[in-house]
Amino acid sequence: ESDTEHNGEHTCDCWVPCRHYSYELSTATTAISREYAETKANGKEGERLNFTTDDVLKNNIILEAYFRDMYVQEISQVPEYSFWNLLADVGGMLGLFLGASVFTIIDFIRYVVNYTYKKYKTRFKRRRNSQVRAKDEK
Repeated sequence: ESDTEHNGEHTCDCWVPCRHYSYELSTATTAISREYAETKANGKEGERLNFTTDDVLKNNIILEAYFRDMYVQEISQVPEYSFWNLLADVGGMLGLFLGASVFTIIDFIRYVVNYTYKKYKTRFKRRRNSQVRAKDEK
């Protein structure tokens, strides 16, 4: 699997993308309590940025993100029919058809030989019978 990054997107030669990440999230927001806002405004960051308690209450929230499911699903694609399997099947079929054609040729030759043998046998018998009759008539 060749997986390269192009303009921030993964591209590959696969029919199905090599990697796909999908996260289903649910969010919950709550307002900041006045005590928390006061500790932030009076802390180092609040003093450095000159925040008041009202600034922290108006401009900040607590955001909690939850994953809906805590499982990972991995789907793998494996070629079911490899090149070598294809080659073996084609070779097997070729062998079957060639073997069948060899048997057909052998059967055809056997048929021709039997037909010729029977034809000459009957002719030979007729000729012999006619010669025997001719001798008997003399």
